[in-house]
Amino acid sequence: MGSNKVMWDPFAQWMQEENIEEWEAFQEDCWIEPAYRKSKAGYERFCRIFERYTLQQDKLTLYEKGQAHRVALTPVSNGKDLLENPQLNYRGFWQTLHHDNLGGDVTYPGAPYEFGEIQWRMGSPAPTFGQHTAEIMRELGYDQDQIENLAKEGIIHVG
Repeated sequence: MGSNKVMWDPFAQWMQEENIEEWEAFQEDCWIEPAYRKSKAGYERFCRIFERYTLQQDKLTLYEKGQAHRVALTPVSNGKDLLENPQLNYRGFWQTLHHDNLGGDVTYPGAPYEFGEIQWRMGSPAPTFGQHTAEIMRELGYDQDQIENLAKEGIIHVG
């Protein structure tokens, strides 16, 4: 944020609107100075005031209120948060792929990008242990008898 008061003011306004205890402290000019915010005293003061508020809210509420006030704030999401994320679900981000070897469907992250007419598509499931071993060994010049012998001796696994 540097010394950009334009970025601090929406945060201070949000804290005032929420009427958090000691919100007035965020109106002080010292918060505009990076050196104060980086200082131990500034950090501890900020945490003491802001954490009291955040501990009473869930991540999604904090994110939505922060966005509504134009405050750069985003949650640290776990897997459950991501699967339930309204934006990711709206965009159809999650894709399901059937795994025969697992006997069921697995949900994966989908397209990491969108390029208009260029369509992204999910590939195949990850191979099972040893699924392609024989094929790779043949490409390396081994014949079927050699592959079978190596597998019998436990040197390779053929799935």
